Amino acid sequence: IGAMDSRPRFISAVVIRLLMGALLWWLADELRHPQVMRVLAIIAVAAAVVILVAGQARLDSMVRWWLGKPDSVLRISATFAALFGAWLAWEAA
Repeated sequence: IGAMDSRPRFISAVVIRLLMGALLWWLADELRHPQVMRVLAIIAVAAAVVILVAGQARLDSMVRWWLGKPDSVLRISATFAALFGAWLAWEAA
């Protein structure tokens, strides 16, 4: 499915979401919209739990499904991800 093997991808998906949730919660009071950041933190942790419960096989299936989408869809989603990252950077500025 790509450069990363299934098991490391699964572990990374869970750990990154847990770390992001913890970081957003911890820094929320320092950011422009602390309530929004806390909601995003809860969503990130919930996503980690859902991925953990769903399991590695289901994550692999979702990755295959997503990568099967047309390039235009992937580009649009990458644009939204970049905009979200820029918004998070603005929150911290």
